[in-house]
Amino acid sequence: MGVVPFAVVGDGRRGRAYVEFATAPEEWTKREPHFLDNSDLPNNPRDFKTPNYGLTTFADLFTPRQLVALTTFITYQSRGMKVDVAIDGPAAPFYEKGRAFYYRTRGQFDLACYQCHDANAGKMLRGERLSEGHTNGFPSYKLKWQEVGSTHRQFRRCNSLARSEPYDYGADEYVNLELYLAYRGRGLPIEAPSVRP
Repeated sequence: MGVVPFAVVGDGRRGRAYVEFATAPEEWTKREPHFLDNSDLPNNPRDFKTPNYGLTTFADLFTPRQLVALTTFITYQSRGMKVDVAIDGPAAPFYEKGRAFYYRTRGQFDLACYQCHDANAGKMLRGERLSEGHTNGFPSYKLKWQEVGSTHRQFRRCNSLARSEPYDYGADEYVNLELYLAYRGRGLPIEAPSVRP
């Protein structure tokens, strides 16, 4: 899929600074990005901690709950800022895939995202008011879950309600949908972590 940087973290005059990639100082943009991925941890014979517990890749180092907590903390740093997502350049095909997913029907009920979140937004369904499908409040504390959850958890819930097989967390379909929804919500203030029913 490649890398599409959207922000750079660097040391500024008053501590750590988070800067939009396009406006970052040149020396910040030349650093290699770091990811939590499935690549193997370095083979260090003195490291007896992680391999003995089955933690052999970088992705093993954090539980899904820890990743949601980390995402919540990072998103909180942008609270009040406006959602601003660019879909030109390398992001364009992923935006189009997300848009296609939003309008494609699925599941036993043959539902698409737009049928609830565009055509019926604000109406009640099973005692719950249908949202407009914006993601500016995620990660969100959902009263139904009694904990903070990610957009992908909400996507999985929607798929289940449509009697469709949910995709895995981090699936390309959900990542593309997340990009599409972020673009739709550009200009909205980031409210995460929010509280939702």
